[in-house]
Amino acid sequence: YKNAENYKKAIYYFKNAIKINKQYFGAYINLGNILKDIGEYEKAINCYEKVIKIDPQNISAFNNLGVLYREIREYKKAIYYFNQVIDINPNLVISYLNLGYAFLGLEDPMNAKLYFTKAIQLDPNNVDAHYSFMEFLEKSNNVRGLNKAIINAKKLIKNNPCLLYTSDAADE
Repeated sequence: YKNAENYKKAIYYFKNAIKINKQYFGAYINLGNILKDIGEYEKAINCYEKVIKIDPQNISAFNNLGVLYREIREYKKAIYYFNQVIDINPNLVISYLNLGYAFLGLEDPMNAKLYFTKAIQLDPNNVDAHYSFMEFLEKSNNVRGLNKAIINAKKLIKNNPCLLYTSDAADE
């Protein structure tokens, strides 16, 4: 649904799915994602909030709200929603990465470092976690730390070359 005509069709179909089953949170999530992509942020927020009313433990809805608020630079709200995800599942690496980026947005490098480091601790083989931490070190002008992180990442890739093909970091 990446062009205007397909967006319209997708919105139409997801709205119809919701008319048929008002509890179908998958349709709300997908509709919210489309609305976010086209800049209809309030409508997207409403979709995600409806999911939470249907399923108060829905990680996707909380995460998507956090991502949306981070994208529109409402970092404190983003942090709130990413913390909700961690309350539901404290082992989800992406939540710690998202928190790190939100704290970077608040210009709070100490907390950003804390969450990027936590992501690596949770999953030492997670390429995205290492990439995010290196990105943080680069933005912090921490050359020594960055050099050490690059060495660690090279070791990780050398020991697990297939990790290069499973990462989303290059797409960000």
